Amino acid sequence: MAFKRAGLRISIFLTFVFCCQIAVALDVQEIIPYSIDRDGTFTFTGDFLIYQIDDEYWSADKTPRKLDMRQDHIVRWQSMAYEEGNPVSSKKIMRHGADIYVGSTSSRDRQYPAGSIQNPYQTIEEALALANEGYLCKVHLVSDMEMERSFTLTQDCTIDGADHTLCFIDDAVLFVQDADVQLELCVLKKESNASSDRIIDAKGSSLSFYDCELIGNFLETASMVDLKDSRLSFNGGGLTMQSKEYAVLVNSRDSAVSINESRLTCTGVHATALSVNGGSCSLTNSSCTLWGELGRMIEASGTRLSLYGNSFTGHLTKGDGRSLYVDEICTVIQDEDNVEVFD
Repeated sequence: MAFKRAGLRISIFLTFVFCCQIAVALDVQEIIPYSIDRDGTFTFTGDFLIYQIDDEYWSADKTPRKLDMRQDHIVRWQSMAYEEGNPVSSKKIMRHGADIYVGSTSSRDRQYPAGSIQNPYQTIEEALALANEGYLCKVHLVSDMEMERSFTLTQDCTIDGADHTLCFIDDAVLFVQDADVQLELCVLKKESNASSDRIIDAKGSSLSFYDCELIGNFLETASMVDLKDSRLSFNGGGLTMQSKEYAVLVNSRDSAVSINESRLTCTGVHATALSVNGGSCSLTNSSCTLWGELGRMIEASGTRLSLYGNSFTGHLTKGDGRSLYVDEICTVIQDEDNVEVFD
């Protein structure tokens, strides 16, 4: 009788194991049996399953391993209980150099790799840190975001805002060092009580804006974009700021500035749209409006200026009502289509 009871227990155990295998085999279509960290560390987590990465041999090894995230990978898995026609599930792991998603979403699925559209990063700093690891990334915002601390971007990167807002909190600044950075359909916004502030500070870099809006509200002295030994291309969209003291939209030193078909609005006791020292500046088919006491559309020193088809409007209570202030070593090229009106 004891032998029969033992045999029954063994039979129940084997039935349980076999049923578990069937359950896992039926569920592989819905469960992702692996995890992957942002540095490319892959860990297989499936039970009663074997897997294959790309064209490697099939394995059940759960030892973490590092994948080369400069390229895409295909992961396949199936039940250990192999039979003819056994279903094989698969998933594509996107290379880090492709698309990275960041933002707040109610449909986050943590079974997918961090930074995927199904499981986006929760902070912009996480996404930009991945770009700094050396992969050519395109960062997509899936919601409005906040940059809570300053960040230095040292690798080439594209940021697609999808018309979402990236709000800079307190004294947060985006520093760009020796990198080529492109921003598309972004709204960059900042309110600051600091005595001196800016939104972006670029050195030895290239900044390209397409259909972006930069909006700033500052307490004292401030600029939207600071450039040194850099290039700035701004196409479409606008730059709008106000400050109680000195306000300048773009502060450029030994850099090349190109602004095309854009809106520039600056408000302050001393309001300046563009302050350019050295390098070059091209302003084409754009509108520029100043509000305040004193101000200039462009203040330039040792610069080559090219001005075509622009409208300059100044609402200033003091000053001599001129758009430009240039020194004797500046070169100014402009056409008759530039129009200026001062109240």
